[in-house]
Amino acid sequence: MTIEERIRKELEACGMWSNGLETVMQETKDMHSDNMARRWAEDESEYPKPMIAVLLFSALSNALDWVKKNCLKRSIVPYWRRP
Repeated sequence: MTIEERIRKELEACGMWSNGLETVMQETKDMHSDNMARRWAEDESEYPKPMIAVLLFSALSNALDWVKKNCLKRSIVPYWRRP
């Protein structure tokens, strides 16, 4: 499994849908473009696990921003409040 496939798999496991997954992955790739440009297609076993965790944290942060921007509309806010 490549590094990119691993990050995608983890995002999907957290409930990220395909419509936002592509955007989040592109944002994550853009954030790490200097260091990771050639590494996204490498096998994840060749990359240190702590660095995979950093990439995953970055992707999850981007995913949370995407969800806040696109899914939490004003119309559903009352349902998130305590009675």
